[in-house]
Amino acid sequence: MKENIAHIRLRFLRITETFIYEEIKSIRKYQPFVFCIKTENLDKFPFENIESLSNLNPVSYAFNSIYWLKFKKCPYFEKVIRKENIKLLHAQYGREGICAISLKDKFDIPLITNFRGWDSSTFIKNNPRVYDELFQKGDLFLARCQDMKKDLIGLGCPEKKIIVHHSSIDLKKFRFKIRKPVDKNEKIKILLVGRFVEAKGIDHAIKAFAKVRENYQNIYLTIIGDGPEKNKYKKLIGVLGITNDVKLTGYQPHNKVIEGMGKSHIYMCSPFVDRKGEKEGTNNTFAEAQATGMPTIGTYHAGIPEAVINGKTGFLVKEKDIDGLSNKLSYLIEHQDLWEKLGRNGRKHIEKEFNMKIQSRKLEKIYDTVLSS
Repeated sequence: MKENIAHIRLRFLRITETFIYEEIKSIRKYQPFVFCIKTENLDKFPFENIESLSNLNPVSYAFNSIYWLKFKKCPYFEKVIRKENIKLLHAQYGREGICAISLKDKFDIPLITNFRGWDSSTFIKNNPRVYDELFQKGDLFLARCQDMKKDLIGLGCPEKKIIVHHSSIDLKKFRFKIRKPVDKNEKIKILLVGRFVEAKGIDHAIKAFAKVRENYQNIYLTIIGDGPEKNKYKKLIGVLGITNDVKLTGYQPHNKVIEGMGKSHIYMCSPFVDRKGEKEGTNNTFAEAQATGMPTIGTYHAGIPEAVINGKTGFLVKEKDIDGLSNKLSYLIEHQDLWEKLGRNGRKHIEKEFNMKIQSRKLEKIYDTVLSS
């Protein structure tokens, strides 16, 4: 009989968090439950064993949610742990790890906490000691990249408690396609996918594209995403005079993102540490793009150098380096014979390091180890 594990996410599940859903669904050896305050987007993320406070009557919902967020205790989740005999808690972000401490203490069960980026950067800005109790009591912490591991150590997390566990993608969804040189009359399609927020560096990519567009008339940029910076980017595109060469699609469901990747030649995205200090973990879109066989251009930011091997699967430049981005884009346009080699290398790299099949089995072994100890 499978042992039960509770995955903790305050909101299940934001539209951009496909990676969390697929990771939970890929677990075979254990029976996953979800503990959350509210549910959303369940039409896109259907899940059977969801224990949501929002399903309670209004009084119980208010009491349990406020009590959990303020005092880190939740009578309803305590009841579920007893009823379902939950053996392990897996918090999906550092913030959820803090909320789970009392459940760990009360039932003396292990607690694993994921860190994914903002929770180890902007979240701690006003209180660098916010994780002290979690680091002391938590059994294990999963960092998405080596850079994040260093950040966690700097925050006071014991190194022996940290494992670097790459996020992963379901390779069955990403068909590999060789990118062949295009005819002079054919458009070279460049793709960017990301939330319209400062840290994604989308304005840097737009400016780099505009510089390259001055010399190459047959290039086209598609940007999939949405967010608070949308009007800023639309205005920038107009000022640069590239309105006819750039398409902002708005938010697209994941299957449409995959479809867009299959139709594109080059992937480019330029995240950086923004003014708030926000960092990413490993941007999954780089793994997804390479899985389809696209050469990629990115930045030396957080875990991106672990996803994109500079000179082998794509190219990396310094953060906020618009000239660097434009130079690498021009280089790929001039050397289309490299597309196939970079694409094949990229697919092999993702199959080895970001493969959900492999990473899920690794996660199950982590569960085994924590439970056995």
